[in-house]
Amino acid sequence: MGEIDQGAGGQGGAAAIQDWESGIVPGDVAIDYRAEGIGWRVVTLRIGDQICEIEASSLSDVLGELLRAGLAMLAGARRTAIFASAEPGGSWIRLERETLRVRGGTAIHGVRVTVQPRDPLTGVDGDIEFDAVCHSPRALAEAIHAMAAPHFVDGARPTDPAALAALAGALVAVRAMAGDQASGTP
Repeated sequence: MGEIDQGAGGQGGAAAIQDWESGIVPGDVAIDYRAEGIGWRVVTLRIGDQICEIEASSLSDVLGELLRAGLAMLAGARRTAIFASAEPGGSWIRLERETLRVRGGTAIHGVRVTVQPRDPLTGVDGDIEFDAVCHSPRALAEAIHAMAAPHFVDGARPTDPAALAALAGALVAVRAMAGDQASGTP
């Protein structure tokens, strides 16, 4: 991952659960990952009615990076970024915790997701192509896990399986702390 900033929200403990479980809105966020052609991967992000496709070379580990980014945000990171290398160029996928509102003295957080291409000739970041906010770090982590898990069936190892296991374990813990064993419901 390019960067992880734990910020003030990165302090674990029981008090942090309110940040993690800020509510899941059905259909809020969906992510798709697929192989396309020889050596290319495509990630499709949908938050609300906004959609963005990101191409990445199979030489980069965009699937593993997404799993680790989802875990970081679920664990309380303030922000994280990954670079989907497209050889040449690529795109930054940035995730940043954002306070949506304060309820009863508790901040309710969402996650702003931006995608910004990098010009292959100049190495300069271009204009932001995608900018949307999902309703919670948990909603984002659930969508990343739902996207990634099918790629590991029948012993397939498209990336380090420990990344999938870590995110799956964290989601089980968050659901249990929230009194919710069913994925995707508050």
